[in-house]
Amino acid sequence: MMTAIPFVVIDENEHTINHLMARKIFCVHGESSDENVLLKSNIRSARILIANQNDEKNASIILTAKELCNIKVISLVEDIAKEGYLKYAGADQVISLKHYSGLILEERLSIRLLIILQEQHGFLKT
Repeated sequence: MMTAIPFVVIDENEHTINHLMARKIFCVHGESSDENVLLKSNIRSARILIANQNDEKNASIILTAKELCNIKVISLVEDIAKEGYLKYAGADQVISLKHYSGLILEERLSIRLLIILQEQHGFLKT
């Protein structure tokens, strides 16, 4: 049985906040790198923060969060070349969704290619 993990969403878009609140998701409206917004979201009792903005904004979120408390930060990165930049800002882990989705796509395409070769050309017959 999976246990729900409580979380808070911080977003600047009021429409997004209203939509999430209608679904009973706890939200805080505001700039995610703003100290007061992070405190309002109860960051000091959080175990993990996931920074999911653009690379520059993520760096600002990380710096502010680490200044407020000792929290584990996972940051998504758009440009893998900026991974070091986010780690320098204090991210404990940096994840490139483009990189991982590319690997998954590559694997799926490779498998599909093998199936096509098998079907059309009889490759891989035992």
